[in-house]
Amino acid sequence: MYKFSITTSQISHWGHKCILFLFLGMLFSFANLHARENKKVLVAYFSLRGGVTKQVAEEIHRKVGGDLFRIEPEVPYPSEYSDVVARAKEERNNNVYPKIKRKVPRFAAYDTIYLGIPIWFGQLPGVVKTFIAQHDFRGKVVVPFATSGKSSITKLMPHLTQMLPKSRLMEGILILKDEADTSAPRIHEWLRSLQPYRETSKKDS
Repeated sequence: MYKFSITTSQISHWGHKCILFLFLGMLFSFANLHARENKKVLVAYFSLRGGVTKQVAEEIHRKVGGDLFRIEPEVPYPSEYSDVVARAKEERNNNVYPKIKRKVPRFAAYDTIYLGIPIWFGQLPGVVKTFIAQHDFRGKVVVPFATSGKSSITKLMPHLTQMLPKSRLMEGILILKDEADTSAPRIHEWLRSLQPYRETSKKDS
């Protein structure tokens, strides 16, 4: 039979190795945690009267954290709905980019942008176009969420693809006006299973 013996020096040597590996593992874990904590999230949204889109934005913000930013036109929209429709159609037909009150401070620091959009006539509101045009979205992950009375998000996504060619666009979600109060479970599931947007996709989220 072979005799197996371990000397005190060997035990000490292995002990030092274990301590070293443990220290390196802790250092690596801390570095990963620090990197995750430095990933900045922004939830930016446009909401005409602070209604449905604001409600959905706040629900998403509760789940993902980060900063919340409301996109506002420099010249407010009229109080009468018919006047809002007239102005919105004029902006759409003439490709107007209305001025916004303010830009996001230190926008470059954000990695992921959740972008809240009320669908107007199947398209992006002019104010949202301005917001996109005035911020550098290159290299950022953009997660759209849309609200509407009856429109589909399917037509909206190609517009975002055109305006954000150098961003990583994710599949969006559509929350209908009548579903807003009960949308939390759907939003949770959507966030849990986010996928990159593919132009061949025909299904509304």
